[in-house]
Amino acid sequence: MLAEFVAEETPKLYNIIMLSAALLHDTIEDTELTEEAITEIFGPEVAKHVEGLTRIKSYGKISSGESLNLLIKEKRYNTALIKLFD
Repeated sequence: MLAEFVAEETPKLYNIIMLSAALLHDTIEDTELTEEAITEIFGPEVAKHVEGLTRIKSYGKISSGESLNLLIKEKRYNTALIKLFD
């Protein structure tokens, strides 16, 4: 089942939105760049993925595992796939 999922989902990473999100995945945590700035520069889809990949939430910093679990609960599977590769 996992291999089937990866085979189906991995090709979705090879588009400009997912590649941009993968490259920007730690920018909110590690730089002064905000989600709003990412939205303005790269668009709302990229920003939504980057926001999902950051471990800094409004209620504090969470672990990578908690972040991955949250993405899966929210059915944000493409973003979770980037998180797994991270």
